[in-house]
Amino acid sequence: MILTDLSATWDGDLALSATGDLELVEPGTGKAYQRLIRTLFTNPDAMELHPDFGAGIGSWEGQTFGPSQAQALQSLVYQNVLGDPDITDPEVSIDIVNPSLVSVTVSYLDAVTGQPSTFSFGVGA
Repeated sequence: MILTDLSATWDGDLALSATGDLELVEPGTGKAYQRLIRTLFTNPDAMELHPDFGAGIGSWEGQTFGPSQAQALQSLVYQNVLGDPDITDPEVSIDIVNPSLVSVTVSYLDAVTGQPSTFSFGVGA
């Protein structure tokens, strides 16, 4: 897939290097990070040829979060992270900031570089 090799920002634009060329994604951690974002924030059924791809984190906006909702979100994120071949030993933690906002942290080892990485984002309000 071409997006695995070219650096693309979340808003869909390809990244440019200082010389104006298309920028390649960093080997290892950069690829895993971009795939993680794409997997978690793509809605299921958004990709016609891969209807099962994507966790659809955006659909959790506006939810009221209690322990059971936080556990369901943690499980959803974890299951989607497990499918990435460049991510090993993933850990997903969810902190309820208030009933309308949770903080999600994904910690993992990059399988290519062996380097630990962390990705955090908020869901809600």
